Amino acid sequence: MGFSKLSYAVWLLACLPEGVVSTVNPRSPPMVDLKAATKRSDTLRRSDQIRTTPFVDLLYTDGENTDSEKSVFFSRVQAQSSKQVLMLEDIEDQLNHLECTGSGIELGFREDSVFADAEKVLSRLEGGYVIASHAGCTDEGSRSVFLVDDVTASEDTNTINLATTKTQWKKAFNRFNIEYGHSQEHHELRRHQMLRRQEATTQVATTSIATSTVITSTSTSTFLSHQTLIPSGNASHVTQTSVALNLYYEAGNTTFSLPPGFAMTLPNPHFIIGCKHCKTTGNLNLTQGGWELDWPDMEDIVEMDSVADVFKMGFVQLALTNFSTYIELMATPAESGSLQIPLFTAPTAGFRIPELGKAGIMFEPALTFNWALSGGVQMSYGFNLTLPSAIATLNFTDLESSTVTGLENYTLEAIPFQANVSDVNLQLHVALRPRIELAFGLFDDDLLAEAGTYLDLPVASVNITQLASSQHDANCESIGDSPSPDQADFSRNFANLTHIAGSVDIGVGADMRLQAQLPVVRDPSFATSWSIASMPATTLPTACLVYQSSGAPAGAAFTPAATKFAAMKEEKEEEEAKKSGAAGGLLGGESGSGVSSGVGAVLSLIVVHVFWGYAC
Repeated sequence: MGFSKLSYAVWLLACLPEGVVSTVNPRSPPMVDLKAATKRSDTLRRSDQIRTTPFVDLLYTDGENTDSEKSVFFSRVQAQSSKQVLMLEDIEDQLNHLECTGSGIELGFREDSVFADAEKVLSRLEGGYVIASHAGCTDEGSRSVFLVDDVTASEDTNTINLATTKTQWKKAFNRFNIEYGHSQEHHELRRHQMLRRQEATTQVATTSIATSTVITSTSTSTFLSHQTLIPSGNASHVTQTSVALNLYYEAGNTTFSLPPGFAMTLPNPHFIIGCKHCKTTGNLNLTQGGWELDWPDMEDIVEMDSVADVFKMGFVQLALTNFSTYIELMATPAESGSLQIPLFTAPTAGFRIPELGKAGIMFEPALTFNWALSGGVQMSYGFNLTLPSAIATLNFTDLESSTVTGLENYTLEAIPFQANVSDVNLQLHVALRPRIELAFGLFDDDLLAEAGTYLDLPVASVNITQLASSQHDANCESIGDSPSPDQADFSRNFANLTHIAGSVDIGVGADMRLQAQLPVVRDPSFATSWSIASMPATTLPTACLVYQSSGAPAGAAFTPAATKFAAMKEEKEEEEAKKSGAAGGLLGGESGSGVSSGVGAVLSLIVVHVFWGYAC
């Protein structure tokens, strides 16, 4: 695999808390509220028996689909408790009524036999939990968990009353497996009415339900804090195949604001850098992912060593498609320095699971610019990169197994170097490092995580030096002590050659950062990073330029030395041919006179010699 290109880098991390997604810019794309849902097949497979279990399996989707042509974005939450749990959704087709009040939940059973079985099972539920998605218990589209304080039954009315207190998911369950992705299975949103098995033959409405809402941030976390500078024209949305972000951005003849605290201490304080022309296109898709968490039971665990012990498994997959970037920088740098400036920041439409957590992704390409030069100069330089497709699969609990595919298919062209002076000695490092960042927050941000990967695709190092044309040819290669006449003419016109040599580096790595508000955790913060792959530096094609102070289409500019050398040689040959033709005509005219041939020839030669000397 050959990499003869320039610079670009990608960070991929896993799901952004609400306060991270849209704390700064009110134009941020909306979060998508996932709503409680069920698969049609699960509804039809409901058992006639009344059962409790310590394990629950919950679905949330962004809409419903009634045919296999449409895909839904879903999140599946599997949770395990140390106590028994009753899922009211699983028994609702056995009920005449279900009523939630401020003090509890009343269940009315349809048949005496079902009531008798339910009484035996539910009489042992005290101290356990109930999960409800019904009217009066919780908002439509949400699920809530309740602690069962007491159980009473009435044989006269076939009713069971559960005295309950609403509680938090993190208190009721200590193990979570959360995954998300896309499915074409038949999903139905939970409405505030009971779904019965016999309704399977009824017509189901196919109208899609809009679920997007704008979330006002209330997070005060500073652990994951990123500004969100959205370029106008972006269209972040949930599609039928993924949560997607449009990466379009374009700017021209703009200068960057220097980062806070950046100050020039060198003799030349007039530092300017900006985009002569910068443009990005493409799409970033969040395709699938999941996490498995062991949430500590505060009553049983005295102390945990690290918040990393909470995570048992975690992965995310993202796809970058049809990505291209054209970066032409203009700068008036000081003598030396280093700078990293975000080009723009764009968060996608994230998603939220009611009462559990929220997630989202952010794209932030940053320009990295390092330089060291002799004397001030106004310059422009850059690159044009395209990447058809790249897929990153990140394993947060086993960073070594993370993979990135497709990067080897990129193409890159360097934009010609230009400056306003000829004698430039410059060491330059240029990189575009798009940072694709994901993070998630669970349980009112008690658990925050940020993780992902960085890809240097690649980082370019460019060395610009001056060579004496009396010692080097138009390809910047050394010549002997006896240059050709053409080379001597070239050296008289251009004393210096500007030689540009460069190399590129490719690297891939991953990192992860966690924070938890847990009194039993000794170290509430955790951070790690891992290098997934690195590749040897590849040499860029060299360039040999001359500074053309006049005659260039746009005025003074650098041009390839070999091109200029060939043009000068061709111009000289044409001029010599014209002069040879003129000399031949003069000789022919003299030979036609009446003068003797011998004397005439001598005179003619003398005349021609004098003529050429005058012309030169």
